Amino acid sequence: MLIGSVLASTVMVKLLGRDNWLKLRGYLVAGEMCGEGLTLLIGAAVSLIFKSG
Repeated sequence: MLIGSVLASTVMVKLLGRDNWLKLRGYLVAGEMCGEGLTLLIGAAVSLIFKSG
C-alpha cells in the first residue's frame, strides 16, 4: 500500500494532471475491486466443480 500511495501521489499526478487524477482514481479502485471479486468468484466456482467430480 505504501508503494501504491507513493505512485499515486507522484507518478499518476504527473501523467494525468491533478484534476484528472482526482476524478479517475475512484474508477480505478472500483475496477480493481470488481476484478478481484470476479477472480475469486470464478476460482470458487472452479474449485467446487472439481471437488464435486
